[in-house]
Formats: sequence, structure tokens, C-alpha cells
Amino acid sequence: MLEKIIKKTANFFAATALLASPLNASEIDSISLEKVGEPTYQATEGYDIEFIQPDPQYAEWRLLYDGEHFGSLIQDRGNVVFRGHPGDDVDEWGASYYLRPFFPGATMYGLESWQTLIVVGSGIHLMMSGMIPYGTSSSNTTGHFDYQMLFSFDKQNKKITGTGTYNINLDTTIASLGKGDLNLLKIATSRLTGVPLTDGTTGNTGDTEDIHVKGKNLDFTWNWLAQSSHYPQDKTHYLEIDLSPCHNIVDTVRQSYEAINTAYKPGLRLVISNDVPNINMIFGGQYNLAQKTYYWADNVGVTPLMLQSESKTNFNFSVNMEWDAHPDDKLQDTVTIDATEATKAFLGIYETGDLTNSLRRIGSLKRRADGHYQGTIKIEPNDKWFYTVSEEQF
Repeated sequence: MLEKIIKKTANFFAATALLASPLNASEIDSISLEKVGEPTYQATEGYDIEFIQPDPQYAEWRLLYDGEHFGSLIQDRGNVVFRGHPGDDVDEWGASYYLRPFFPGATMYGLESWQTLIVVGSGIHLMMSGMIPYGTSSSNTTGHFDYQMLFSFDKQNKKITGTGTYNINLDTTIASLGKGDLNLLKIATSRLTGVPLTDGTTGNTGDTEDIHVKGKNLDFTWNWLAQSSHYPQDKTHYLEIDLSPCHNIVDTVRQSYEAINTAYKPGLRLVISNDVPNINMIFGGQYNLAQKTYYWADNVGVTPLMLQSESKTNFNFSVNMEWDAHPDDKLQDTVTIDATEATKAFLGIYETGDLTNSLRRIGSLKRRADGHYQGTIKIEPNDKWFYTVSEEQF
């Protein structure tokens, strides 16, 4: 049985000192914790949706399973974006998946009202439709699209899946419209290059480690530094775009910004496939080198593109996506805190015999459907762990 070391202390530094002579215990007793305004979700078993609309042009649908917030569908001034949160790290939110088709430089007009989300037994079903924007005014739209997807959450394996269909019908050919290639969707993420890291070194980090692409006669990892604007002309009827998970350890204090938490970011695998084998779809990737050190920027964009040379005007796609938590965010050992209010408690872990270099933040408490708060950690057989209630996050 793992030895568990438990301390409640006012801050991280006190916690470090106290661990030198730890108090052994086999469980955490009931404690009183500070309320900090954490959102409260209804303790509903299975799938549920919480709707938030702070202004007429913005809305968020929070996708829940057993009270756990595993993803958000966001509608922001015509953009429709899905963001996944399959793991335990509260700061895990990574890439943004923009679902709508559009032409370059377009303002996102043409969405037909709010999209529809329905809870079904096996997940949450999305239905949305609209026109395809190609300019900057509301009249600059063409054709029609419809998109359906079923979102499901595997709570045990920390994985979100989405399976659906995506149909586009244009009024004319892409070339006749004269607005460039058609972007079928977009994934936006962050990759930081040559930045200070929390381990004291300088290197690369971000929300994505690398991006691998597969298709008909395609199988490569995008070298975004050497090919910051990468649009290989290899045509394919399917594309698999795989964004690998990453531990974002940028040290924003050393960049002279406010401190942010390190965070485990999930992986995203997207597969889009057309039912016509000979079709002019390609991969496109853009890395904004001017923003390569901006921790707040989505400086990477990837998209499947339908080329202007494509003569067809009707396209039917199957779309499958999978969000998978970072391996170190699939936490194994569990401790239940008997508390009914939110908390600034953070779980920490250190390696036996070395308190200086191996201390790291590994999670936070989360509200369960039964109203209790639960923290989970992944620990090796010889590790020891503690928790700390802290105003300062480490």
C-alpha cells in the first residue's frame, strides 16, 4: 500500500518545509474549505447540458457527464467552436476546433440561428446549419452546409469522441466564386518556441507537441519552424490530423508577464473523409512566427482545404474526432475530500528524497455529481503525496 503524506498548510513554501517531517495517515478526514466561486453543476447522472449566454452574440453550451464538464461548444459572433477537456487538470483546455466552412478573410455570417444540442442516451447530439461566408458583409454568403455530430465521453479512460456527417452544397464552383480555396474547418492551437520554461531552461512548449498528417499518399509530421506556411499540393479524399498532447510549462514570469499555471493539454485527432475518392482536398498549416513566444495566442492554424480546381459543388463528408487526455493527466490514485464547497486546494507530488527539484503541481479538486470534491493523482510505487490549500498556485 502506498504511503500517503498529508499536510494542510497556508502556502506552498510552508508545505515544502513541513514535508521534511511528514505526518503519516491513511486517509483525509473531513475538512472545511474556502468557497471561491467555482461554478456549480446540477448533480445529474449521465449526460447533461448547461447553457450560458452573457450577451446576444455569444453563448456557451457546457457538456456534462455525471456532473463533470468535459467539453464546451461556443458560438461567438458566427464562429462555432468546440473545446475538449477530457482529463483532470483544471487548466487542460487546449486546441479549438472551428466547425464551419469559410473562404479566406470572410466574416462569419450566415449561421442559421443557434445550433441545436440534444441529450441522447449515448451522448450529446449537435445539429447545425447555415450558409458559407466569403466576404465581410452579411450578403457575402453562398450555398448551404449542415453538420451533425454525436459527442461521447469515456470518463474512465479520459477520452472524448465525436462521430458525425458534414455536407456542403455550393451555388457555383469554387473557381467561379473567385474567393480562393474553401476552408472546410479550422483547428487553432498554440506552439511556443524558444521561451523560458519552469524547469529553469529555455525551449519549446505549448498546447500541442507536434502535428502529424496522414492521407492518400501522405504521411508526415509538420515541421512548423522550417515550413511555417505549409500547403503541400498532395490531393486526397481523406485527411487525418493528429495533434499530440503537451505539458505546457512556459514560465510567463520570466517573460515579465503574470504567472500562469503549468498545464497538461490534451491531444486531438480529427479524421475527415469524402465519399468520392478523386477529390481535390489538401492539408494546410500556418504558424505565425511573429507570435511564437506569445503564450496567449493561438499562433498555429491547420485546415483541410478544397482547391479552386475542384469542379464539384456538392460534398459529403464523414467526420470523426477524438480528444485524449495527456498521459500524465490520466490520474490513477484517488482521494475523496468530504467537502461541499469549492476550494483553492491543489494536489502536489514529490519524489522520495528530493524536495528541491521534483515538486510539481498535478491537479486540483473537482466537484462530483454527488456534491463532494474529488482530486486524483498518478503516483509511482515509491512516491509520496500531499495536498495544500494555497493562495499561490505552484
